[in-house]
Amino acid sequence: MNQIVSFKLEMIPLILEGKKTMTTRIETPYRLRLDKGDTMYIYSGIRTKNAMKHGEATIINRWLWNQYFLLIIGANCPIPILSWYQFAKAEGFDNAVQLKSWFGKTRYENKNLITYQFKLIHKEDIKKK
Repeated sequence: MNQIVSFKLEMIPLILEGKKTMTTRIETPYRLRLDKGDTMYIYSGIRTKNAMKHGEATIINRWLWNQYFLLIIGANCPIPILSWYQFAKAEGFDNAVQLKSWFGKTRYENKNLITYQFKLIHKEDIKKK
């Protein structure tokens, strides 16, 4: 099932440059429907008058995990990530300490998380808008 996924505006350049190739969200039944091979529509400003589509990406993989363990438990395939540092960089963080700090926040307490690995397949031509 293809879905719109909203990102903070400061993450958009990282996505468009190919530096941010993963996103982690709180697991919900709706988000569980987005799976390997589906299309993710990349937006910023959802639910505002400034909503903007920035591109499209294909979901390459996804993993379910829990912030207490900070250990990916591989839902669909073997984990291709060699270190937490590489995972942090793919998420747009500078290092694993920042990643662990972010996902240790109260918002994620007692929640299961889902991480999507994606590949950008289309960038929107912002100039034409």
